[in-house]
Amino acid sequence: MPPQGSRRPDEATYRALQTAIETALDADAVAHPNPGAPILHRLNRSEYANAIHDLLALDVDVTSLLPADDAAFGFDNISDALGVSPSLQERYLSAATKIAAMAVGDPDVGAGSDTFRIRQDLSQDQHIDGLPLGTIGGTSVRYTFPLDGDYVLQVKLYRTNLNIMRGLQYPHDVEFAIDGRRVYLATIGGPRISRRSSTNRPTRATPWTRGCACACR
Repeated sequence: MPPQGSRRPDEATYRALQTAIETALDADAVAHPNPGAPILHRLNRSEYANAIHDLLALDVDVTSLLPADDAAFGFDNISDALGVSPSLQERYLSAATKIAAMAVGDPDVGAGSDTFRIRQDLSQDQHIDGLPLGTIGGTSVRYTFPLDGDYVLQVKLYRTNLNIMRGLQYPHDVEFAIDGRRVYLATIGGPRISRRSSTNRPTRATPWTRGCACACR
């Protein structure tokens, strides 16, 4: 275009035609929005965890329930890369069974225990994010209790390779809280306890070594 032997329009005519076409297309898109048909795809682990949180108000560790997602072009939510194999379907069904038991409670669940360790290289002489202001050190754990009942919480201090407890030179107030409410307060450390620990002499059980018990609601 234009046909052979015909004069070409000037630049202003080209610009006017271009603007008219763009305006007409934009107006039609606004009047008849059509984003296209959504493509259904399998939820990846992050999307699955968010869906469980929104539906059941549960924060689940999906990394322990589902395998890692395949990535494409640097993303793990590309529908073409989120295939569903028979073995993966079984993992999702198994995860759904465990999450359902957490949501409604399983009366047949047996007694068990979980251990949460603080990294030995984590500084305990400064405030830890998420803990009450004014506190120093400590840890915060998010835990879903499977049933209503009595639970025993035990706290142990790290020991050196010589079986000496760390941080006992001076007395410290240690607070235990559940759902932000204090349930136990104890003072540990001091010269007497520090001397006993450093000489590796056995000491009688004190409240902070026995732990505390609380009821789950």
